[in-house]
Amino acid sequence: MLQMVLTIWVLGICAYTDVKYQKISKKILAAYGVMILLIHLIGNDSQVMGLILGLLPGIFCIVISWITRQSLGYGDSILACLCGLSLGLEKCMAILCFAFFISGIFGALMLFILKKEKTYEMPFVPFLFLGTVLIEIVSR
Repeated sequence: MLQMVLTIWVLGICAYTDVKYQKISKKILAAYGVMILLIHLIGNDSQVMGLILGLLPGIFCIVISWITRQSLGYGDSILACLCGLSLGLEKCMAILCFAFFISGIFGALMLFILKKEKTYEMPFVPFLFLGTVLIEIVSR
């Protein structure tokens, strides 16, 4: 529960800065990473394999960032890694599926209805935030 609340809080802040400034604060990412590690250490949650598996969706996003020359930014990908560390593989995969799906719908609306160019850049963190909130609502 604490990890979900922390994740939603951090994603909310990062979504705001991503929309407003098109940047994700490295200080917030670092603080979030430290808090996740402390929660795992204090909670005696030392399942190393679970932590490594939680990183896989974020690592996949980093590869996408590299292949697409940051169409998906590295900050978004690092945030996905940290979400995986915090919430685990299953929830992180579900969050990313929701985020990519919703951003695809939003992108199609921007392209076809608002007549934006194909090169129009959308912030991705708000979709991660929305995906996380939806997963939390659905899982209750």
